[in-house]
Amino acid sequence: MNTYDKIIQNKKEAIELHNNYWLSEVVYSYQWWLIITLLIVPWILWFILTDRSRKKKQLIVGLIVMIVSYLMDQIGSAMLLWHYPYTLTPLERSVFDPVDLSVLPVSYMLIYQYFTKISSYLTVAVLFSFCAAFIGGNLAEAIHVYDIINWQHIFSVPIYFSMFVLLRLIVKKLE
Repeated sequence: MNTYDKIIQNKKEAIELHNNYWLSEVVYSYQWWLIITLLIVPWILWFILTDRSRKKKQLIVGLIVMIVSYLMDQIGSAMLLWHYPYTLTPLERSVFDPVDLSVLPVSYMLIYQYFTKISSYLTVAVLFSFCAAFIGGNLAEAIHVYDIINWQHIFSVPIYFSMFVLLRLIVKKLE
């Protein structure tokens, strides 16, 4: 058996092991229900709180946040910087990640909507970046939905903040 065949065999075994883990320990756990809740509730809040006249800009912000955070998350997971022990589906890295597809996009959209002056926007961006990195990250670790392997929370702060700046520039260019 050559090296490539060994890799494929190991992947098959890992998939089977992961699927068994997901079926026996993940599905219907409180973490699994929390993931479902975090996918749905932020969008309900956004629907209630959104300014309909600015919906197009907000959806652009949300889409960009989804794409960037999802890609960054995929890179971090692939490099084993972090891992998610609990996922919505039995996929190794669930595509229905509530942070990438719900919590972050809705948070960024609402901040973009409510803080229109650059000074207040940047102030809230800094506060949110620290809170998301330290409070959100530590809370996710405490309930075992996020497992840091080779990462520190402080590394997330400039990433969150840079997304705020990038979003503001992109949306202003589109006006």
